[in-house]
Amino acid sequence: MKNLISIFLFLISIFGYSQTIFVPFKVGNLFGISDEKGNLKITPTFDYINISSDQNNYFLAYKNGKSSCIYKDKVIIKDKNYFGYYPYNDLIVAVEKSSKRTTSYYSHNNEQCHLYSNSGSLIFPDYYMFIRIFEVSEQPITENVLIQLSDMNGKYSIVVYNKKQKKVIQTFLDVVPDLEFSFDAISINQSFTFDYLTNSNINRRITLQYNGKAFSVILDETLPKKDSDFDNYFGSEVAVDMGEDYITKKKNEIQTSKIEVKSIEKVYGAYRNKEFKWVSKWKLPSETSLVFENNKYGIKKYNTNEFLIPIEYDAIYSCDFFGHNYHGYILKKETKYGLYITGFKVRGNGFFIPNIFENIPLVDQFDYVKKNFHIIGLYDAQGQFLHYANNQGFIYAK
Repeated sequence: MKNLISIFLFLISIFGYSQTIFVPFKVGNLFGISDEKGNLKITPTFDYINISSDQNNYFLAYKNGKSSCIYKDKVIIKDKNYFGYYPYNDLIVAVEKSSKRTTSYYSHNNEQCHLYSNSGSLIFPDYYMFIRIFEVSEQPITENVLIQLSDMNGKYSIVVYNKKQKKVIQTFLDVVPDLEFSFDAISINQSFTFDYLTNSNINRRITLQYNGKAFSVILDETLPKKDSDFDNYFGSEVAVDMGEDYITKKKNEIQTSKIEVKSIEKVYGAYRNKEFKWVSKWKLPSETSLVFENNKYGIKKYNTNEFLIPIEYDAIYSCDFFGHNYHGYILKKETKYGLYITGFKVRGNGFFIPNIFENIPLVDQFDYVKKNFHIIGLYDAQGQFLHYANNQGFIYAK
């Protein structure tokens, strides 16, 4: 019985630890890190902190033009020139600008990157043009991980890195001039297929199988010579006549008869301070779901007379939070703001966050660490980021 109780308490401690939530907390003009309840864990010393959109509890922090990476309540990489940190489970790709011309992936700049562990240890000392980790956040963290390396000369390698031994234990492709991959249902058959060009100018294909612990080759074959990209392009594209009616707009509409529809456009970029821009459009009442009656706004469901949002708000602004997955409306009533959120991820079951915010709220993270816990970014009327809150209205600022 004693052993069973010990095991139970151990499992509870693991579950509790895994559910710990950390959030950027602002004091004055500086940011630190607190827990879910606002208890400070990292003293506010940073100019701003952004939450990683790739994985929970990873943060990009800036101070005096230098960047740091925070994982949970620890600064693990400090005062670097990296403009972005991109976590993949317990590994992090850190990217900075390069003086050498490269094929960019994370930004519009020439880039070079390093690979770190989430303890802050540099895994490969050399810079790479690009690093791809074939281990997605939904999968369990594994001891062996498959990595694609693109060196600064544009050559590709496929290696297996062992996290426990902290070294490369297998090399499947070594500095080949060209490579393409297909990610083939890893959760079902655990396989990866790569088409590559050898240094002898031969097209080959290799498929790797993963059994939960190790990778093995299950296919290794020569491919027929590819057609040129020029032939593929002109052989497959078909011109479509859109028609004049499709691409022209009506010119005889009187603007005074239209409704002004305002929306908010988020300015994306993990390595920059958050902000948004106002976008204003004019539409005829018959062309929009926005309804204006008795100086109040509401929203009708598409192509019906049923209301999605009742006519009781002083202003409604549309906003794209995360594309088709999450989007919706910012709702203003008197001096307070609320949200209506819809999209593919909520499966058509849109939901309201009440009018509890003094500042303009934009959803920053959905289901952050746990279900139904959302991080809200609060902005001033000019679109400049102020601080974070949660969907219950708790403000992470003093």
